[in-house]
Amino acid sequence: MRKEIKMLRTAVEDEERMLNFYQQEREKINYDWIIAKKENEDLKSEIINKEREIEDLKENHMMTINIYKQK
Repeated sequence: MRKEIKMLRTAVEDEERMLNFYQQEREKINYDWIIAKKENEDLKSEIINKEREIEDLKENHMMTINIYKQK
């Protein structure tokens, strides 16, 4: 009977260790996902800003060409 109790306690301790390990892994994955999502959003914003900058430069260039043609 005591051997069985000891065996069960060992099994419970092993299960608790595994549960703790998997919870930590889940937290790491969640943290990495949050970081990747933030980086993705930042890059999307950067792309939008660069596209606006390109449009502004194109517009400025066209205005310069028009001014040059008028002279």
